[in-house]
Amino acid sequence: MSRSLSLDYSALLIEQWSQTLNLLADILDMPAVLIMKLEGEHIKVFAKSEGQQNPYQVGEAEVFDGSGLYCEHVIKNQELLEVNNALKDPYWDANPDIKLNMIYYLGLPLNYSDGQPFGTICALDSRERPTEKKFQKLLLHIKNTLEDQLKAYDVQQQVIEHKSQSHVENLIRGMAHELNTPAGIAITSVTTLSSMLGVLTQDFHQQTLSKHQFLAFEEKASPCLELISTSLGKISKLVERFKDLSMQFSMDVSNIRLARFLKALCERFNHTYGKQQVNFRLNAPDKLTLRSIPVLLQTVITELVENAVEHAFENTKTKRIDIEVERFHYRILLRISDNGIGIKHNISGDVFSPCFARKQAGRFGLGLCVVNKIVQMQLKGDIKLVSADQNIADQGTVFEIVLPDLP
Repeated sequence: MSRSLSLDYSALLIEQWSQTLNLLADILDMPAVLIMKLEGEHIKVFAKSEGQQNPYQVGEAEVFDGSGLYCEHVIKNQELLEVNNALKDPYWDANPDIKLNMIYYLGLPLNYSDGQPFGTICALDSRERPTEKKFQKLLLHIKNTLEDQLKAYDVQQQVIEHKSQSHVENLIRGMAHELNTPAGIAITSVTTLSSMLGVLTQDFHQQTLSKHQFLAFEEKASPCLELISTSLGKISKLVERFKDLSMQFSMDVSNIRLARFLKALCERFNHTYGKQQVNFRLNAPDKLTLRSIPVLLQTVITELVENAVEHAFENTKTKRIDIEVERFHYRILLRISDNGIGIKHNISGDVFSPCFARKQAGRFGLGLCVVNKIVQMQLKGDIKLVSADQNIADQGTVFEIVLPDLP
């Protein structure tokens, strides 16, 4: 009744969805807001709101079929369930969550894009609560947003498993169209803010608005606005980047004079990142040429440079990025390195996975995944992160790209 979700995606989704659950728990004023997930014969806590009064832990699991859990009913019936007080309801007065004193429940099913069940999103409380239609609508909106994210990850997962140009184009367009993470956070924040504003406006017109209520609104609205601003900034940047990538797959092959080509790129980088005090150094022989696709090569280099500028230089005073090129047998070796914080050996093997996320530096791995696909499938080359025995964490990051002449 369930299916697997990529481990990379799972780790990323838990981190992303926890922000939404924390916000929802604050608005609903409930100790526990959860996302439950079906895995084989079990249902487990996939993500949860943080808080001392939340009795659930991520990873806790129960046998699904016949469990008597609220969530079992929601998934099997594919409908909203609200239990105002399980102790007063003969159908629910013996369910397992009562052992944790969770007598109120509000939950909705979460499904993959093909209709198969992922699990549920639910809110639980230790006290009886009345039915609130606005909370049901808010939960329904968040459910739809989370399912949109699952749909986007499904598309990305399926496309990345195929090695053809059309699938890569779909991947990039899908990412540009969906932009699931920042869009989901922004939409959730806007919805939450709108719900709070509606309550505040109603109290104002009824002349029941107190100073305490207004201050509480102000306190909760500020983080919502901050999340919206941050998410919209990410959306703007990612849309432009992925649109450019999608358009560039049709560019023609031509002879590239690498010294001139890379010098122009470095001049643009110096202009763009000069205020961030990043120093670019170039080492390229004058007569070295490569027959390739210029715009795609520029895209690859730009993505690696932007990734380094954004994430590599935490607490680094003198920031440096080196771009070197040399003849490597009958091919070209392009090396892009920085003197930043580096990438630890235990995660270095995952940097090209679809949603590699490096918590220490907040990395978002879709860019490197796209770079890998362009290098391998369009430029017919190979890219690697230099191994940890050569490139130890806190000693910078080195990417090496080997490229042939294209026919």
